Amino acid sequence: MRSFDEWFDENCDGSDLAKDACRKLWDEFSDQINIICRKSYEKQQSKVDELKLQVAEMKSRLNDAYTAGQSAMYAARQSKVDEITQLYAKELFNKKVVAKKASEKLAGLQLQNDELQKRVDQQGLIIAKVMSIASELQKSWAMFEIGKKLEQALKGGEG
Repeated sequence: MRSFDEWFDENCDGSDLAKDACRKLWDEFSDQINIICRKSYEKQQSKVDELKLQVAEMKSRLNDAYTAGQSAMYAARQSKVDEITQLYAKELFNKKVVAKKASEKLAGLQLQNDELQKRVDQQGLIIAKVMSIASELQKSWAMFEIGKKLEQALKGGEG
């Protein structure tokens, strides 16, 4: 994040009085904004990370189920071909059901992951807007302070 001095030099007229007023606002609000933004990002990112772990676990389970089915088929004895064929057909059906459920769960988790990513992206836009508003507030405050000083100077000049 840019320093206050960099921001001020780029966006303000350079008067010390305005700079002091803006610095006070910057010091007061920038930490709060940063804390809010950081906590929001961390919360959403932890949800995304958890979903990624769930997706990886489901992929591993799906692979394990497939591997177990293959191992069972090769371990069968030749003399029970008919029995094994029936068991294999039944096992294959069950694995397809499990795989379909796992695939549906994976798709659901991916949708949740996408939704959370959208939320994270939306939070980024909100943060940018808040920072823009804070910047405008700092500019307005500086102008108010300048106007106040000018008014005081004019009143002092009349007396």
